[in-house]
Amino acid sequence: MRLARSNVRLLVLLAFYFLFVVIGASIFSAIEAPHENSIIRSLRNKRAMFLEEHPCVSDEALENFIVEIVKAHENRVSPIKNVT
Repeated sequence: MRLARSNVRLLVLLAFYFLFVVIGASIFSAIEAPHENSIIRSLRNKRAMFLEEHPCVSDEALENFIVEIVKAHENRVSPIKNVT
């Protein structure tokens, strides 16, 4: 069973499109990775400093609080200064 010429052309175009998307995603990831890693390091340092400065707060309690803040933010509720 032979494929029609238009079907072959479509398959080639789809393959090139897929390759284009994969290469674009790789380039974007390579460009953004250093900035993302620096943000992650900064947040980890701030978390460690917070736990050091506030020994009465456990790591688990802080994690639960952060999860609640993120959930509120995802629902478009601003956790900053309780302004909703």
